[in-house]
Amino acid sequence: GRVAIARRRSREHELARMRLNNALSSTGALQALRGLANAPEIDDEARRAIRIAEANLRDHVRCPQLSHPRLTAEILRARERDVDVLLIGTSPSSARSVAPLLRDELADALAALLRTAQAGGRATVRVLPPGESDAAVSVLISNPDQSANILQLAADGTRIPTGEGRNSPPQTERLDPKGRAVTD
Repeated sequence: GRVAIARRRSREHELARMRLNNALSSTGALQALRGLANAPEIDDEARRAIRIAEANLRDHVRCPQLSHPRLTAEILRARERDVDVLLIGTSPSSARSVAPLLRDELADALAALLRTAQAGGRATVRVLPPGESDAAVSVLISNPDQSANILQLAADGTRIPTGEGRNSPPQTERLDPKGRAVTD
């Protein structure tokens, strides 16, 4: 009883520590903190690096469902060109059912959309609760030139026209690497 509970708590604590260390190193937060600690003065470039590392760490904590190497790299590139990227995950209770969500096709489609975001713009990607529609994510790209793109993507990266739900005919539109629609 008590020994088993203590062992489980110890394993959970160790796992949480490992996740934190992984998050700090994989998001650039650890490198930014070390640079901050060793810097005689915090300049604009250091502030920018810290801001990007903080955002990457926030993504890792708030929206693990969208963790994918190709998407994470594109999010970093977008932030480096001054795009405000916000990832919104699902609640922890539904996160388990969404965890296998991010297939290569969806990561590539999301990365293509992020490439369309202009400097000074904003990109919001929201993981949608499973079972409510065929859409896995909704995306809003708002650019400083007042252009905006709102769409939903299925788990396989295909585009789902806004307003279509589970009972709608299937959509076979995909996005090319520049975020343009490719129809099969």
